[in-house]
Amino acid sequence: MMPETFSTFFSRASGVDRQRYDYQECLASLPCESRLISVPTGLGKTAAVILAWLWNRVHNKNPSWPRRLVYCLPMRTLVEQTRDEAQKWLTNLGLTGQVGLHILMGGEDTEDWDLYPEKDAILIGTQDMLLSRALNRGYGMSRYRWPMHFGLLNNDCLWVLDETQLMGPGLSTACQLEAFRKNDDGFFGSFPGGQSITWYASATGNAEHLQTREWRGIAREEDFFFDLKEEKDATSGPVAERLGATKSIKLEPSKNFGSKGEKPDAQLIQTILQKHREMVETLQQAPSAIPRRSLIICNTVDRASKVYTAIKSVLGESHKEDLLLMHSRFRPNERREQVLRLNAEHLAQCPAGQIVVATQVIEAGVDLSSDLLWTEIAPLASIVQRLGRLNRGGEFGFGNTAKHGFTPQATVVGIDAPNPRDGTKRNAKESAEAIGKATTAYLPYSWEKALDAFDALKLLKADASPRNIEKIQSQVQASIERCPYSLQRHELLDFFDTDSNLSLGFTDVSPFVRGTDADTDFQVLWRNRLGSDEEWDGSEPDSNYRPDFQRQELCSVSISKIKEARAILNQGWVWRGKESGWISVRDSDVYPGMTILLPCKAGGYSVEDGWTGVFNKDKPISDLYEPRASLSDEDMLSSLENGWQSIAEHTLEVQAAFEAILRKLPEDFLSSEERQACERGIRWHDVGKNHPAWKTAALEALTDAKIDTTGKPHPLAKFSLSNSPDLVYPDGKPKFTGRELKREINRLRRSFKPGMAHEVASALAFRQAEQKRLGPSRDADILSLLAEYLIMAHHGHVRKVLRDELPKNRTEPKDAETVRGIKDADVLESVEIGSETLGPFTLLTDCRKMGRRDVNGNESYTRGVLRLLERYGPFRLAYFEALFRAADIRASILAKDKPSA
Repeated sequence: MMPETFSTFFSRASGVDRQRYDYQECLASLPCESRLISVPTGLGKTAAVILAWLWNRVHNKNPSWPRRLVYCLPMRTLVEQTRDEAQKWLTNLGLTGQVGLHILMGGEDTEDWDLYPEKDAILIGTQDMLLSRALNRGYGMSRYRWPMHFGLLNNDCLWVLDETQLMGPGLSTACQLEAFRKNDDGFFGSFPGGQSITWYASATGNAEHLQTREWRGIAREEDFFFDLKEEKDATSGPVAERLGATKSIKLEPSKNFGSKGEKPDAQLIQTILQKHREMVETLQQAPSAIPRRSLIICNTVDRASKVYTAIKSVLGESHKEDLLLMHSRFRPNERREQVLRLNAEHLAQCPAGQIVVATQVIEAGVDLSSDLLWTEIAPLASIVQRLGRLNRGGEFGFGNTAKHGFTPQATVVGIDAPNPRDGTKRNAKESAEAIGKATTAYLPYSWEKALDAFDALKLLKADASPRNIEKIQSQVQASIERCPYSLQRHELLDFFDTDSNLSLGFTDVSPFVRGTDADTDFQVLWRNRLGSDEEWDGSEPDSNYRPDFQRQELCSVSISKIKEARAILNQGWVWRGKESGWISVRDSDVYPGMTILLPCKAGGYSVEDGWTGVFNKDKPISDLYEPRASLSDEDMLSSLENGWQSIAEHTLEVQAAFEAILRKLPEDFLSSEERQACERGIRWHDVGKNHPAWKTAALEALTDAKIDTTGKPHPLAKFSLSNSPDLVYPDGKPKFTGRELKREINRLRRSFKPGMAHEVASALAFRQAEQKRLGPSRDADILSLLAEYLIMAHHGHVRKVLRDELPKNRTEPKDAETVRGIKDADVLESVEIGSETLGPFTLLTDCRKMGRRDVNGNESYTRGVLRLLERYGPFRLAYFEALFRAADIRASILAKDKPSA
């Protein structure tokens, strides 16, 4: 049987009617190395990247391709579309059970992908979710799990950053992380051998933006730059049709859609409609698959809404055209419906064609083609993206030919503002006023970049085909703002520490993920009912009502809309936490990031217009809240089921889980000595559960639950409270159901209060055993220090510094000899693991003192961690941590699944 070719593999994944482009096969045939992938929009960049990885990593089992494909995108809509495509390809290839597909973006539940570091996986997410995790500050997750994601996302990964022109500081951060992962001298390194790869993909990317701090003076290899190769010069075929797609462009800087508070020019609106109808008339005999669409793109939501309203007014109530408004102030459900209206099946049912009025949301992530494009002037890179939505596939002709008797045309209009460059003589005051008005009117862009775009577009001489746009590529790249700062080494090392700072917070990574500009949106949602069948009248919610805000309910609103919408917003309520409860917006400032709960009757929104800030009784607002499915009584009881295991039994299962992970990893990932260090750490990681405080707390919880411990494993590592007689009658019938059962379960869970961190006791015991075994050389024994660190850090609570959590309200003086509930000179009885007896020990806590040696002259715990960071760097040290913790959690899940153990 002949081996499968990439071409047939691609067709199997995409469908028999889809053939690969030459550049896609070329990318899949190259070694996996960092690249800048410059491919025009609409030419299957996503398929090229994901299928190249699947072909090499999964189909051909090529170990030089990383285990995880991390697909990083700047917008949620792009994540959803990429996920759908990846899911289709995996299904068509029969790989859904072999390759994990996981989504990381706000509001989405993710599976425990980090528990399976040995498995091939595709991770797709927004830049804030992925880059925050790569910086050890994962948004929307427990901080105790941060190090696992940090370790796995910085080792054995192929990072793909798509639409880099939209990423701002995220691009600079990704470049710095790529450098830091290298194993070259002076960098931190990563597994395997520094070969964590980054691909930068964009139709309008600027290579100079990749020259961040660590890349200055470093020349990229020639094959780092990847493009269409010979296909760029093709004169026929699908690539030629897209590159040569006929697009006429007309510049109308004197025309505009009006300024704030004014209606759009009536004559311009009439011209748009006239051109649209002429286009539809001309295409009467064209195939139904040919779109009949006019696309109008404004730079602000306000202007887009006004243009939409003006067109709707002229068309009248009985219009046949499909009129659609798209911007960022819609709830996700309505936005999803809008995208569905863009598909070919819907458009084929619109004989009068479709008119789409949109903002920048249309520039990326929305795959549509139009016949006519009207756009406000913007920076050149944005204009090029918008032009990509005109005759996208060359379906109206290419090479300056016009199929179906119609030539697609783009018209670029200006902004209603003074032109500070128009040569008008102005004094200093007048010049300042002109610049000030232009600065305001051109927002969210700079007027300089926009006017530069007009100058560059003149060079096209009315031909806006992608091939002709190559002539102004340098101007396109110059129009993309460059991030003025980049992540530094000392900052990354600071992020390795996950302890809270003196203000009980954590170092903010948002400047490296999202930029230094403040978040200028707040969120609004509407509800009809608050946990009961009665309609909510807008009065203060009950103090027991907890917010359960769901993504599909939320609408983003610009902070600039507060004043004009105050009457609506004042009917809202803000949750201030359990202690403060609900507060009326009347009594609160509205600030970015706030979430406001409104009654549906308050208004301010419509499914057609999005956020309006105006009450309209004729446009009722629907309540999109979806009640969470209540856990069954059986599911609630399972939260008390942890199985029954002794420390020795659990330890052996963690060892088995760790060995199962290592069997799937290349042998050279970890040296044999490093494997032994990890296994030694596993052997000791739970001996701290033999500490008197932990044993007493477990016994008290079991006694409180009236559970007999006769015949149970000893000393305990895992125990269950699910069989408490307090939960059932003597005949086996349950005493509680529903809320009462939940309350009783919470009581039982809270009854276990050890008041100490068993992992700290384990690490201290191991430390003393190693000091006895190795003597003075122990301070510099990297493998021994590694095992100690993994024991200490295996719950994520103590990592770089051994200290107590800073209390929110200190009521008692600090005991300087106690740390994490372990007192100096506490006795830890011996534990037998297999044939080895560990202990007993009298624990010493003075190693917590940074910069000082303990009473026996040994270095502090923190100094040992610093030695590990010097040896392994933050990425590889966290990778050890991720493997260790994955094995421990998997073994705990296994124990829970077999309670009779």
